[in-house]
Amino acid sequence: MECEECKAGQEQYCPKKTLIYNHASKDGCPTSSQGGFANRIRLCSEFVYQLPDEILFSHAAPLFCAGLTTFTGLYKCGAGPDKTVGVKGIGPLGHLAIQYAKAMGSKEVTTIIDSQVNAGYVAKLGATRCIDFSNEVHILAEHHKIDLLLVNSFDESTNWEYVLSIVSNHGTVVILALSKEPIRIPTMPFVHRDIKIVSSFQGGHKDVIVMLAFTAKHEIHPLIVKTTARYCIVLEADESKDNGSNAKAYKPVAEQYLKD
Repeated sequence: MECEECKAGQEQYCPKKTLIYNHASKDGCPTSSQGGFANRIRLCSEFVYQLPDEILFSHAAPLFCAGLTTFTGLYKCGAGPDKTVGVKGIGPLGHLAIQYAKAMGSKEVTTIIDSQVNAGYVAKLGATRCIDFSNEVHILAEHHKIDLLLVNSFDESTNWEYVLSIVSNHGTVVILALSKEPIRIPTMPFVHRDIKIVSSFQGGHKDVIVMLAFTAKHEIHPLIVKTTARYCIVLEADESKDNGSNAKAYKPVAEQYLKD
């Protein structure tokens, strides 16, 4: 909470941050962070949030990752009534991004899908247009139409010339997906058409507060399913079946740490 990033409310970029999962605590706690696999968690009070009554507890879990990531990307890049927003990749991030873009009053919300995604379903989420990225005719028809494009998924086969061809002059590409290998993007469009490429990493303390209020106000919900994976799965720990092996193993050092 002392660096310039923290002072600016962008704690996620702090060089001394503790990540929520599998990260060593900076204050000497003997156990690493366990994130959503933990049945208890110890946090600085600045990063504990009261959920609005309109948000179910189970819905909050995806909001603090996929929801915060897409909301911040859209919010900071100016999604709104004067922008046509595109969403590439309709998964945990994309299905929330569509709802956020619509709630922000975007002029149009265009989804870029492959042939395996149900176009009718993304329309129910709020998409006004749908492009089949495997269809060259669709790509050509959308030439230079999207002002703000969120890229939630890509792989080594992604045709970045196609991706950039649907972005308008002076448009912005926001990359939210991660890849193990470097991506190869043609540079000509950036120079000749003033296209910007940016990224966003979740959000800071202030972003979370804004995101929660916005989500509650506009009744945005992640799709949670049981038994079958769709977009988001929330794990619920049944402590009655826990043999307590981990808890027993860490109990002596944890108790000593609390005493110290």
